[in-house]
Parts: sequence; structure tokens; C-alpha cells
Amino acid sequence: MSVPRSPRRRHSPLRGRAVPFAPGSVPLVGFAGSVPQACQSIQDEINGVQADLDDLQFQLRHAAPEDKPAIKALIRDDNKQLVTLHNQLAECIGSHNVPPPTEAFFIGTSTLTTTNADAPGPFFDNPQFRLNIGGDPARINIETFPALGAVFDTPVGPGTTTVTLIGGGTGIYDAGKISLPVTLHFATTVETPVGDTTDSSDLSMVLSTDPPEGSPVTPPPGPFGNVTLFGSGTFVGGFLGGSTGTLTVTGKIKPFVPVPVPYVITLFWNEAQDEVRSAGLVPEFFVDRSGGGGPNITQTSWVNHQSPVFGDMVEEGTVVSMSVTDTEQT
Repeated sequence: MSVPRSPRRRHSPLRGRAVPFAPGSVPLVGFAGSVPQACQSIQDEINGVQADLDDLQFQLRHAAPEDKPAIKALIRDDNKQLVTLHNQLAECIGSHNVPPPTEAFFIGTSTLTTTNADAPGPFFDNPQFRLNIGGDPARINIETFPALGAVFDTPVGPGTTTVTLIGGGTGIYDAGKISLPVTLHFATTVETPVGDTTDSSDLSMVLSTDPPEGSPVTPPPGPFGNVTLFGSGTFVGGFLGGSTGTLTVTGKIKPFVPVPVPYVITLFWNEAQDEVRSAGLVPEFFVDRSGGGGPNITQTSWVNHQSPVFGDMVEEGTVVSMSVTDTEQT
């Protein structure tokens, strides 16, 4: 019996797929473009076999019972081929001495302006996100990107916008020079006398350290140091559609060192605040009135709950939320 195959998918690499390694093999750097150029042909073969394997697994789910044994045999063949290719790639990477990616953390400020008359800005924020930098050729990759926010006034009422990263996030790193394409999604709510209205726009741009607006990582070649990224693009969709958005991000790339969350339960709020800050984290307090406590934080308010919990390893700058009460401790 002949089982239909999909030549187009078999020979088309599946971009961006994370391919697991066999135990004991050399792991790939965790983002696209990090495989040494001399080993890329092996990675392309892996992607093609993985795409074919995905196709066969789809066929297996929908095949008649009498066709499944042949499809399973083809899946076993692909699995064997993947193991062989993984080992070949591991040997290739090992022979080219590719360093592991550098884990980093960006802390800084951002300024966004638009040419829209109803929302010109400038809008400021304090982004903090994880990066990794490395590979051959070198790449820079955003690992985490928290939502940013902006508040503005319109002729019909106040507006708020939440900004999230929905595309890009992987770019080129060359001795402190950065070129990083991103696509940002702007979800906007405007409060009007007749009710809230919602709107969304997308903004694609390349954030670059090119002067005069940008500035490469200092001191060169990095990857740690002060940096300024600048980019602009045209909004697509929504009331911002057609206008130009300009974003400047300035700050410092630091080594990423996870820090443990301290134990602050039962501490007075000011003691807990000091403990959290000394760990490089950001304290945030809420009043817990469930036990009959007062509505405000007082000198005797103490922490009865915290999140993240004690011992969790988190990024520097992570917010530690604590509920406090001024009831008597038991």
C-alpha cells in the first residue's frame, strides 16, 4: 500500500521550532539563527524531517485502521532519522565551540510619541525584560516582555492603552550594535459619556542603536552596559491607523542573576519593605480587612500573605505583593 506524503512540507523547514536533543548531546542556543552557519544544513534537515513527522502524525489521527501500521512504520523511520541528525548537529556545534547564550536583563525607560492629534504623547514607561545574547552569527532575543501602559486624554474622555509584544523580538547583535525588529499591539479603551469604546492598532518597527537617535552598548563590545534603541513605524488599524509612532528605549543591559524571594510573613510592613528592596525586588502592599483590621496601613500593620512565596527564584525588579493587617498576631 502507498501512503500519501507531503513533499512540500517535507522539504520546507519549520521555522522557529524548538527541536529537543537526545540525552547528553549539546543543546542549541534557544533562539533562531543561533546554530553555527557551518551546521545550518543539518538543522534544516532536522526541521524538514520534523515537519514530515508532524504531517504523518496528522495522517495517523485520520487514517483508516488498515492504513495505520504503514504510517506508524514511517513515523518510526523519521524518529530514527531525527536521533541521527540530532547527534550529527551536536557534534557539529561542539566542533565549532559556540558559546552558550548570555542571559541578560534590561532595565530602563521608554518614551513613545505619535503623530495622532488626539494622542501625541509623550508617553513614558519603565520596561524591564529578559534577554539572551549569543550564537553564530550573534543574535539578541527578548525572552520576556511585560505589558506597558499609557494614559491620555481625548476630546470625548480619558483613554488608556496597553502595549504588548506580538511579533519579532529576535534581532542582530554585533559588538554592541543592535538591530531588533518588533511588532507592538496597542489595545485602547476610551471612556465616553455613553460608555466605553475599545480599539486596537499594531505598530511594526526596527529598534536600532544607530546614531544619532540610538547609541550602541557602552562600553563596547558589551553585552552589558548602557544602551539606547530608537525606532519608528506606521500604525495599522484603529484610530491610530496611518499615524507614525516613534519609540525610544534607554537603559542598561545587566547580567541576569535570579534572586530568591525573602520570607516576610509576620514582619511589620516597613521591615518587609526593607527586606524586599534589599533583595532587589519591588514591594507592593494591600490591606487585608477580612480579619476585622482597619482600612489603612499603620505602624503595627504586619504581613500575613506574600506572592511570590519565600524561596522562589525571580528576576531582579519583580514585584512582591504583600497583604497586611493591623489585627493582633496569634
